Amino acid sequence: MNESSFDLAKEMSIWSDGAFTMLYGKARKKFSLLHLNVQGLGNKMNLLEVYLKENGYTDVVCICEHFLRSNFCEALNIDGWFTAATFGRSTLRHGGVAILCKH
Repeated sequence: MNESSFDLAKEMSIWSDGAFTMLYGKARKKFSLLHLNVQGLGNKMNLLEVYLKENGYTDVVCICEHFLRSNFCEALNIDGWFTAATFGRSTLRHGGVAILCKH
């Protein structure tokens, strides 16, 4: 779905059973969001990749506290996923956020 085909102001949304349900006329599409506070992603990258490959229902993953420097955020390449947004610190330790979306 591209930005031009989606206008949040025109869509109705509700929170239902832990999943964001968007109503498009009469059809419903479940949207699953996973939030992870990983406290350092470097040594957990393989676990994240395995989880996302085995878990078929997550659409978006929000990762916080990945501890990656800004120049290492491109290391978030996972097959079947794209990096929608990242922030990594360039000088200080810790912190960092990333949003991954399923293709």
